[in-house]
Amino acid sequence: MKRPINLFYFDCNNFGDAINPYIFTRVTGRPIHLCNRLSKENIVGIGSIANWATEHSTIIGAGLANKNDTIHPDCK
Repeated sequence: MKRPINLFYFDCNNFGDAINPYIFTRVTGRPIHLCNRLSKENIVGIGSIANWATEHSTIIGAGLANKNDTIHPDCK
């Protein structure tokens, strides 16, 4: 079995969040582990959630919801 991707997104009824498992599984062929603690290497997925990234995060497809939101300076 392939190693899961630690993917951060909100498990809710929002299109940007809800599409994360489907997109990342289809593109990578790997299973998804919903990472709700950003204390280890993770991908911040699709949605307006880039401000949740930490120094352990790689942002792929995420953006910001508000003009005053910031992105962690040490994320990728």
